Amino acid sequence: MGPFARDLRALVAIACLLLGKLVAPTHAQPVEQATIEAAITLQILSFTEWPESDGSTVRKIGIYESDEHFEAFRKLAQNERYQGRFAIETVDSELEDSDLSQLDAIFFPRPQYTAIPRIVRKTENQALVLIGAFDGFLEQGGMVKLVKSQKKLGFEIQLENSNRRGIQYRAKLLRLAAKIIKE
Repeated sequence: MGPFARDLRALVAIACLLLGKLVAPTHAQPVEQATIEAAITLQILSFTEWPESDGSTVRKIGIYESDEHFEAFRKLAQNERYQGRFAIETVDSELEDSDLSQLDAIFFPRPQYTAIPRIVRKTENQALVLIGAFDGFLEQGGMVKLVKSQKKLGFEIQLENSNRRGIQYRAKLLRLAAKIIKE
């Protein structure tokens, strides 16, 4: 099995695990929401294509004002599957424009009513993937929204926002999306 098929299989497996209650066997320790969101986000980014990329670049992901999510992303990025592919940083409202331009993605775990529109405006010509985990995120200019319905975690993709920034998603990822918004 090739690495692409293995990655897709892993994405499907993670999505299936996230559909129900994800617990460790015997000692019933539920996996934290931040870890689940980090896992699916890293898988989504693994199937994302940035313009003019040869695939060997370490992608910088900013985690917006959440220590819990930063820790979850950091731990997963150290996993053998992701090691050397993603660098995780914290991001806050004090982020300088020069630092913002170095990021490949930003994850917003909760609403940021002033920060998101500001970041969308400042980065409109940048290939920056904006991922959020709350209602209304796509309407604010976001590109991928993690959604939970009936105890299932999935994602929605806003193609117009993504295409405007030159971001493409592999067809196999698009087939797994709960919803694709084209306009």
